[in-house]
Amino acid sequence: MTVAEMFRDSLEHEMTEGNPQHVQEVVADYAAKNIVNELVIVSVERKVFASGDVSEIGSTRYNPEIARALSSGETIIRTEERYGQNELGVIYPVMNKPQCQSCHGAEKETLGVIEIGLNRSSIDDQIRDQILIMALIGGLTFIAVGAALAFMMRAMVMNPLSKLAASASRLAQGVLACWLILPAFLRTESIE
Repeated sequence: MTVAEMFRDSLEHEMTEGNPQHVQEVVADYAAKNIVNELVIVSVERKVFASGDVSEIGSTRYNPEIARALSSGETIIRTEERYGQNELGVIYPVMNKPQCQSCHGAEKETLGVIEIGLNRSSIDDQIRDQILIMALIGGLTFIAVGAALAFMMRAMVMNPLSKLAASASRLAQGVLACWLILPAFLRTESIE
């Protein structure tokens, strides 16, 4: 969304400059980028004002999402497969700000929309790669922590218990000298 917002902000700035030819040049430059599938500015009358596809200029768009953005002033976001690629489509309403009213008057709340279609394939690939890397790091961390806990368990619990079992076995066989290697908390003061 940040990329789409950057395009929108830049185009709104260009439109306040009042040079339609320059706005079309900026739209064409942005539309030529690999991440952009579609970039169109549509007037409140649904006429294409500027487009990455110059042949569209002057045509009418009957898209219901554009109509909804024009009437409600809300941003429309959709994801779909388009042009053989996963696309994030955003339709931003162009609101009638005070700096626009010298040319457009104050009576209209929405002056048009900016429709941006962004190619999600590269973004999806990056997300998939990041998830894989995070899973790998998590797995290695789990293994390292498990190995450390196993080592500590062996050193602190298993080794003393095995020594205790060996001493108990020797005591059962009558070897009283092993009493000295029993842990202190198991020994009594005297041997009976």
